[in-house]
Amino acid sequence: MVIEAAHQRHSKGNQYEVRVEVGIPGGELSINRRPGDDHAHFDLRVTIRDAFDAMERQLRRWKDEHSGRPLTQEAPLQDKVAEINHDEDFGHIDTTDGRSIYFHSHSVVNGGFDKLSVGDVVELVVAPPDDAEGLHASTVRSIGGQRFVDEPG
Repeated sequence: MVIEAAHQRHSKGNQYEVRVEVGIPGGELSINRRPGDDHAHFDLRVTIRDAFDAMERQLRRWKDEHSGRPLTQEAPLQDKVAEINHDEDFGHIDTTDGRSIYFHSHSVVNGGFDKLSVGDVVELVVAPPDDAEGLHASTVRSIGGQRFVDEPG
């Protein structure tokens, strides 16, 4: 949690900004309560209460959306890029168990999407299945000069 005094006003007091971040399986939830026009954020206790209330609502929504779904795998998979479309910002990774996993340029860490090419070895985290999108990688990371071997040799 981070608390900042947004404005230094000696005659009217300070307005506060509170940010709260919570780690969840496969990601992070965050909220930011900034001062608004209602002057409620002149009281630090009210600002903190509002921030934690908002985080509680966000956690409940996340729980409702993810209950009953399998958790993402514990350890990242390692496979190779089978297709990449730099013009449209997406690609596919073929796994050894026959799945084709979609990934978007935003899921590639450290802005490494433009450096990827077919055959590159990557580490990926598969997001829980989504009816609208199907299987997709939530995180893709190039693991550099390693070579992926499909068959024992």
